[in-house]
Formats: sequence, C-alpha cells, structure tokens
Amino acid sequence: MGKMVFVLPPGRVNVDAARQAYLAAPDGTPWVTYSRLVGNHLILEKSFSDSAVLHYPWQLPDGTWITFHTGTLAETEEPYDLGIELARGALSELREFLWEVSFAGLSLPSEMETRVAGIVREFSEVVIPRLDPVSRVLHLDRILLAILEVGRQLVLRLVEELLAVKIRSTRRLPTLLGAVLGNWFPEDTVGNLLAEAVNAAVIPISWRTVEVSELRWDWSLPDTQLKWCRKHGLKCVGGPLLGFSPRYFPDFLEAYAGDWETIQESCLSFVRTVAERYRGKMDLWLCGGRVNTGEVLVLPEDERLELVAGAFSIIREVDPSTPVLLSIDQPFGEYLASRPGKYPPFHLAEALLRTSLGLAGIHVELAYGYFPGSMRRDLIQITRFLDLWSSLGVPLFFTVIMPSGTEADPNVWLTGRMVQPGATPEKQAVWAGELLQLLLAWPQVQGIFWGELSDHLPHEFPHGGLFKAPEMPKPVLSVLTRLRKQWLS
Repeated sequence: MGKMVFVLPPGRVNVDAARQAYLAAPDGTPWVTYSRLVGNHLILEKSFSDSAVLHYPWQLPDGTWITFHTGTLAETEEPYDLGIELARGALSELREFLWEVSFAGLSLPSEMETRVAGIVREFSEVVIPRLDPVSRVLHLDRILLAILEVGRQLVLRLVEELLAVKIRSTRRLPTLLGAVLGNWFPEDTVGNLLAEAVNAAVIPISWRTVEVSELRWDWSLPDTQLKWCRKHGLKCVGGPLLGFSPRYFPDFLEAYAGDWETIQESCLSFVRTVAERYRGKMDLWLCGGRVNTGEVLVLPEDERLELVAGAFSIIREVDPSTPVLLSIDQPFGEYLASRPGKYPPFHLAEALLRTSLGLAGIHVELAYGYFPGSMRRDLIQITRFLDLWSSLGVPLFFTVIMPSGTEADPNVWLTGRMVQPGATPEKQAVWAGELLQLLLAWPQVQGIFWGELSDHLPHEFPHGGLFKAPEMPKPVLSVLTRLRKQWLS
C-alpha cells in the first residue's frame, strides 16, 4: 500500500476538496485513490508503492476552485506542505510553457520573463518557513494568482497567433459552433436568439424519449428539432445513438439487465431504426456517448465497446456518406480515481482509432467545473490536454458545459453532483469565453457545442444552460454570438 500525506494550511481544510483529490502517474493518468482528512492532514493511499503526482482543487481568494497539480513526489515519512507543492508544480509548468512558446517563435511582451522571474523570487521566500501560517497562505495565494494570470496571458497570446494562421487562407472559419437541444421543442423566444449564436445543433434522439414504451414510438421531438435546424440553415449532429448515461435508455430495458444477448439485439435494432429514419438528414452522427464512464444496465466496459462497434457498423451500412464520431467523457480521467478501468480516456480513443471502424473523429464531453465531471483547470493545463489529444491525428469535437450558480437547481434530474464553488453567470461567461476561443483557435478542433440549452427545462448539469428561462438569456449566450459573428461562416 502506497501512502502520501499533505499538511493543509489554515482555513483550507475542506471535505469536498479532499473527496476530489487524487494521485496520478506522471503522465496524468489517475490511480484509484483513497483519501481522508485527519485534522489538517490529507492522507492519500493507493494499492501500490510508487512516486505520484497530486491533483487538488485549491480555493482561490474569490471563492472559486481551480485544480493544480504537484510535481512528481516520492513517498516519504514526513508530510508534504500542500500549498508549497502545488505552487512549485504550477510554477514549474509555467516556466516550461514559457520556454516552449518562446522556442517555437511566439512573439511575447518583453516583460513576460521579468514577471516570471519575480514570481520565482517570491516563491523562494515563501518556501523558507519564517512567516506565520496565515501570512504564508496569503503569500501562496498571491503567487498562485500571479501564475494563473501570466499563464492566461501566454495562452491568449498563443490563441491570437493560432487564429491569425487559421484565417490566412479563409476569411471565415468552417468550425461548427452549436448547442445540444436536449428536450427543447423549438419556439420563437429561445429559437431566434439561439439561431443568431450558433451555426450547428446537436439533436440527441434519446431512446427514452422516442420509444415511450416498447415498440411505441414518438418522433415528434427530433423531427421538430431537425425541421427548425434546417429552417435556420444549421448543421445537424444526430446522437449519441447509444448514450451510456442516466435517463437515456428506456425503462423497459431494465427488465433485461444481465441478459446480454437481448440487450445487444435491442440496442442495435434501435440504432438501425434511427439511422434509417434520418438517413441523409444529418451532417454528423454521434455513435456512442460516455462509452468510458457509463454505468447503466450493469454493462462492463468491454460490452459497452462491443455495442458501440456494432452500432457503428450499422450506421456505416445504412448511411455511408455521413461521418461518424465517438464520444469520450471526463477526458482527464477523474473517474478512475474512484473505480478502476481498463482504459484511460486517451488510450481508449487511441485504441478505437486503430481498429477498422473508420471513425471520422473523436468527440469529447467536458463538463467543466462539476464533480463528477471535469475539474476546473488553468489554461496551460487545457493547452497541454489539447496537445495530447491532437496527437491522435483526427478531427476533435467538444461539448462544453459550465455552471453559472451554486444554489439548488429545481430542474436537475440527477442529484448529488457538486458544482464549482463561487460560480456566477458573469464568471461562467468569462470562463467560457477563454476556453471556447482556445478551442476555436486549435487546429484539430472542428466543432464546439454547448451542453445545456436552458435551466428551465429538465437537465443533468446544474445551472449549465445558455438561458435561465425562455426570456432570460445568460451572458454566456452573448459569448457564443460574438464568436460566431467574429470568426465563423
């Protein structure tokens, strides 16, 4: 049994943060981690003894959290100072990123290296424990905020350069920018504003919605959504046809739990029915959703993958001219810290692309600032993530969602999901603006979709919609509208 202990600074002992902490390999792959708090000591254990990297959500002075990580640490008898190690890891990553972009020829303000050198000097003073604990944590907060701000400026400068390269050959980008329509029946109040903000839409075609009882069909929702999209000239993404998430599969399928052959037959029959009905009407098919995280119908990982492979073959047979994507959830792999899995997200995508399926690209679901979901990270970490996933060599598509509040959400149908502390509509818009512009600039990204339409409709992620109510758009909708008008065709 491997064990690491960290001392938490005054005022930073938080049970929820400890729940989200995990140990990982140097490449970022999480290991199953058992965490507990004993006083101000965070104790993390894993099933084997080895050096590890700690990922931990640190509370910033404005009340929001952001996940930093340490460098690779050896197991020792003495506890580590949590704040010091997170700052050391963040500073090391900043210096490395600054060197990389400078070496690549990115033009940077002359004072950038001076600012980083100043952060290094301040950190060297905090490492020596001569300050009282409260003053020390205030210094650490200042250091971490400075690291975040310099890193943000570096990434935004990189975004400017990438966008400039992209538009040299075309005045408008062909990237898809859309929203997941969910169970929204199109109407003018939301529809007119949405049509100005997007050039694409995801039509979920939820099995639970269209097959209301066994062999009794109701196609009114997807049919209406498709008609609305075509009226406004939007590209259409259909799916996921097999979504391994709560409230996707119809209730009657639960009766067959454990009966693999019947489940397989039913699932593939549904996929064929949908593909035949909408043949030639979708611009992209999303074959499977959350294939790496879904825990429905007691299906193990290998059986989920077998279902997706079968569904893919049917779509290619029925609608061979429409590209097909596969969706990966929680791409940083946080779920692996609480339950073992055969394939980390990136390795699963890599393995599937090596098969003979012929996937047109990978779709990534990024529920940013939720737990379970993807913990909020700084822009340098997101850039590293994009670098890695771009090495797959195929187009990337993203569904992004972020919270705009922390109070109880009465229309959420899945309870128990933790929301980023300190989230507000204004902060949602700022976070979204920076992340979406980075994704838009990235060469391999060909589509970006917002994951929830409106908070007044039943939904999965608290406060994640573009609208609070039909006549109450949030500031984040203006972010999408601005990006579309500025950059997209």
